[in-house]
Amino acid sequence: RHCDEVGRDYDSIIKSTSIEDIVLVQQGETPEAAVERVHSATGVGFVGTPEALVERLRALAERGIDYVIVSFHRLAYDLEPLHRFADEVAPLVNS
Repeated sequence: RHCDEVGRDYDSIIKSTSIEDIVLVQQGETPEAAVERVHSATGVGFVGTPEALVERLRALAERGIDYVIVSFHRLAYDLEPLHRFADEVAPLVNS
C-alpha cells in the first residue's frame, strides 16, 4: 500500500466522493420521465427514489467514505430537489 510506503496512517485520510446532478423520482414517475423532466444536457449521476439514494449513501459510508458532496440539476432555478433531499434523504442517512 502506498500509505505504508510513505509512512502515513491510511485511517488519517479523509475520504470523499461526489454524486452530481441527482434527480429524485417523484411519486408515480418513472426514472426515464424524471430525467426528461430536468432536461439535463450533461446527464445525471443518480436517478431514483429518496430511499434508493439513502442506500447508495450508506453503501459509500460502509466502504469508508467520510463525506459525499451532492449536487442537483438546475438548483439555482428550483430549490425543490434540495428541500426533498433535506426532508426525505438526510434524516434517513443519519438514522
